[in-house]
Amino acid sequence: MSVLSCDRRGCPHVMCERLIQTSDGDQYICDGCFVELQKLAAKWPSPMLRKDVVEAVTEFMDSAQVEYGDDEVDPLEAIGALTRTGEDDG
Repeated sequence: MSVLSCDRRGCPHVMCERLIQTSDGDQYICDGCFVELQKLAAKWPSPMLRKDVVEAVTEFMDSAQVEYGDDEVDPLEAIGALTRTGEDDG
């Protein structure tokens, strides 16, 4: 199995399985960047032409990744796929 790194500028994550269409062709995007993109896309005007969506996604992939601290949210939790039990790791 090969390791596929996130194609977003500056993102260090690997093992990405999701492809996203940009004006530069299909690119891999990690779960964390995808959640960030979803949050941003919620603010985009609706409806949008396909070319405008591709342009906006391309601009996102060319942007720097937000740096997360210790309070980073699990990307799966952020999209509702995982529920924490409230237990603390520390």
